[in-house]
Amino acid sequence: MPRQVGKTTLVSEALKHRKMVLLNFDVPYDVSRFKAASVLPPADGMESLGSPEILVIDEAQRVPETARIVKDWYDSKLPVKFVLLGSSSLSLLSQSSESLTGRNHKILYATADDAGSFASGRLVPPGIYLADY
Repeated sequence: MPRQVGKTTLVSEALKHRKMVLLNFDVPYDVSRFKAASVLPPADGMESLGSPEILVIDEAQRVPETARIVKDWYDSKLPVKFVLLGSSSLSLLSQSSESLTGRNHKILYATADDAGSFASGRLVPPGIYLADY
């Protein structure tokens, strides 16, 4: 998914009435918070992030271990949903050794610029991944 097409705005607006925490991996502080939470027991890690109902991770592809960490949190049956946002390289998360196979739904967020890709039958990489949402 191309950058600057409104993925974060769409998700933030759709979830604004929910207990959501947004981590943006373009921001070093957010990456540090995520990594610090990942070494704690899962419940403590979520508590350190504010005990969100929904954890949104923007530019998730920027931290290679994101899929493994989210998989571990998901598998621990925490009462939290995960939304991973990113550019076309977010599809690399599916290729990681710790994939989210069976734990995610991929949603294509199309823009007007994508019309040619649909018409030609080319696949447009998804930009939003949802784990159990």
